[in-house]
Amino acid sequence: MKNNYTRVLTGGLIGFASAAAMAADPTVTYDNPPHHDHDRDHDHYDHVFRANEFSVDVFGTGSVGEYVVKHLSTDRVRDNGRLGWGLGVNYFFNRNFGLAAEGYTENAGHSFVDNASGSIVFRIPFDAARLAPYVFVGGGYQFDPIEQAFGHGGVGLEYRFVKNAGIFVDARYVLADDSQDFGLGRLGFRFSF
Repeated sequence: MKNNYTRVLTGGLIGFASAAAMAADPTVTYDNPPHHDHDRDHDHYDHVFRANEFSVDVFGTGSVGEYVVKHLSTDRVRDNGRLGWGLGVNYFFNRNFGLAAEGYTENAGHSFVDNASGSIVFRIPFDAARLAPYVFVGGGYQFDPIEQAFGHGGVGLEYRFVKNAGIFVDARYVLADDSQDFGLGRLGFRFSF
């Protein structure tokens, strides 16, 4: 049954990625209609969240099992949560659609990378507030403590201190093939180029 979740998520990712790639004209977005060339550089300068944007993430993670997600309490999170850290990269074709890849570890004594995953991301930038809420869906592979495929979906929020640096927080629900599902949260710094 859980293997079907991964297949559905993988099929959805492929379809979503195809649609995002076809709609990835960086000069036209919902809030950035075509205009004269002499205005284009000024508009891109004013956008905090840009088209053709590459960024690097450094983050901490916290995960809890399915039971704790369904019966959330501070004590259960403290007693059953696992902490880790990771690195990621993101690329936005336009201001709204992008792809993300990450690797993170929670078992420092075992594998260097416990989980590797990719996601399709949809964000809604609010440049005046320097905020961008986002949703994402994706999947990946877990190497430790057991090997298994997984799918995930989640929501997040990014805040930019300056045009090229900020913080982000997000949470996701992970549908695992061979173990219990779990929840994962990330908090970190994002540097864009």
